This record gives sequence, C-alpha cells and structure tokens, in this order.
Amino acid sequence: MRISTSQQFDTFSANIAVAAQQMFEAQQRVSTGRRLNQLSDDPVGASSALTMRSLRTGLSQYSSNLHAAKGMLGYSDTAMGETTNLLNRAYQLALAGANSATDQAGRAGMASEIAGIQSRLVDLANSKGPNGQYLFGGQKNAAPPYAVNAGALTYSGDTNDVVVEVGPLDTMAATTQASTIFTDAYAQLENLKNNLASGNVGAIGGLSVADMQSSLQAVSLARGTIGGKLRTVDEFTSQNDRRSNDLTVGISDVEDADIAESVVKYQAAKTAYDAALNVASQGFGLSLLNFMK
Repeated sequence: MRISTSQQFDTFSANIAVAAQQMFEAQQRVSTGRRLNQLSDDPVGASSALTMRSLRTGLSQYSSNLHAAKGMLGYSDTAMGETTNLLNRAYQLALAGANSATDQAGRAGMASEIAGIQSRLVDLANSKGPNGQYLFGGQKNAAPPYAVNAGALTYSGDTNDVVVEVGPLDTMAATTQASTIFTDAYAQLENLKNNLASGNVGAIGGLSVADMQSSLQAVSLARGTIGGKLRTVDEFTSQNDRRSNDLTVGISDVEDADIAESVVKYQAAKTAYDAALNVASQGFGLSLLNFMK
C-alpha cells in the first residue's frame, strides 16, 4: 500500500510532537526537581502523596496539642515546686514553734510569717498557664478558682480535666486536680498560725507538724503525677516526630525527582527530539521545518 506524502507529513509531525512533549516533561523534572508536576504525571503516586500530606497535617495538630500540654504541665510543676518550698518553710516554723526554747514573741513572728505563706499559697493556687488560663480550676479556667472566705480557702472550679488529643486514638489530661491539696494546706496553715499565735505548743508539736508533713506528701504525689504526664508528652512527641519524618520521606520519594537520572532522561529525550526533527527535515527538506515555525 502506497503511503501518501500527506500521511508521511502527519506521521513525522506526530513523532516530533511526542518527542517534544517528552523533552518538555524531562526538562520540567530537571528544573523543578520534582517527578510530579501535575496530577497526570502519576495519578496513583499523586493520590498517595495527598494521603501522606493529610496524615502529616494531622500529626502537626497533635504536635501542637502536645506542645500546649507540655506548657501547661510545666507551669503546673513549677507552681507545685514553689508550693513545696512554702510548705517546707511552714514545716520548719512548726518545728521551731514547738521547741520550748522559743518564746511567745518568736511564735507571734512565726504566725505572721505563716500568714504571708498563706497569701502566697493562694497566688500559686490561682497560677496561670502559658495562654493565660488558670491551671488548677479544671475546665472552668477563665476566672480565679480559689478565694479566701472567712478564713478558709474555697474552690469554685470543677473536677473536669482539660483533655487534648495527642494521637489518632489517644488523649491525655493537660491539667492537674489539686483543689483538695490547696484547700487542705490552707486550712492546716490556718491552724498552725492560730496555734503559734496562742502559744499552743502541744498542738504545734503534734497536729500542726503532722499536718505539714501530710500536705508535703500530697504535693509530692501531685508532682509525681505531673512528671508522669510530662514523660508521656515527650514519648508521644518523639513518636509523632518519627512518623512525620517518615511521611516527609515518603512524600519526597513519590514527588521528588532523582536529579542525576532526570538529567540523563532529559538528554535522551532531547536526542530523540533532535533525531525526529532530522528525519523529518531529510524527508521534506525545509517544508516541515517551515510548517513548525
């Protein structure tokens, strides 16, 4: 069967167009460093990359939650540490007040210092976190949860923890339940203050000393709980960082081009394109080239 000049022209034109497109795509991969520059380059790969990006975005939110939780827990631990220092001082005052060598003027001065410790304890109970929320009020964290009424520390927060998502199926409490710690400690300090002021040495050496030890133990237990939560935050943070890095590598494997390989393919595509032009020019002289212009 005889092939017409028109058919040959169409064949050469098609070959040149295919070669030009392949050269253009290869050039794009070299210039952008990406294997996927449009969805049609690899629909399956593009879908996989989109899924991995979505997962990485989710991990980014979990990381933000973990960062917020770490901030709240860190501030809580600092407040509890300062509370420990206050109660240790009160414990030392109780021991000194129970000593028979201490006169009543000395005990009166100690009672005054205990009043200052109580005031500072209220400040710590109403500590704020990094975002301005009250740390020890549960979910009612927009207003101070503790106030002194008639010589007693009262609590107006709730018993619900602030819970954050730290993984696809994981949550954790970013707050610490401490209402009884602060209210009990305040009441025990009030008793110690009154015993010092009245010179009730027996009560100071017995009940007040024991009360301070009890409050210190309660704070120590709370700090242990906070420390455990901080370790959990660090574990989830490391886990999420590893997952995020794995997804980043996976996305790169799908989307990014091997530059050395891309250069070789571009050179091959350009050679094929030049060859297609050469074949056409030999078959039709300048007519085809003029047509392309």
